[in-house]
Amino acid sequence: MEKPNSLFEIAVHTFSIIIPLTLITITYYLSLHPPKNYPGPFIAKFTDGYAGYHAVKKCLHLATYHDHLKYGPVFRQAPNRLIFNTPSALRSK
Repeated sequence: MEKPNSLFEIAVHTFSIIIPLTLITITYYLSLHPPKNYPGPFIAKFTDGYAGYHAVKKCLHLATYHDHLKYGPVFRQAPNRLIFNTPSALRSK
């Protein structure tokens, strides 16, 4: 196997790996991941960036409150994070 000759070739090889992996990850989180049926913001289905963005802005508690009003007592805030607002909601799911 030859060494890449230019920065452009290195970039092409890097993106030829990163883009398919990103598409596979997004497809998995949208179609096969167990909590896929819970409502929540679209970006929160495949990244922790939604909660991270609001945490950096120091308004995660307000975003969580508004999301409970919009999506109900249980919603998805990240790919592996469900937020419950009452003990009965925790027992019902």
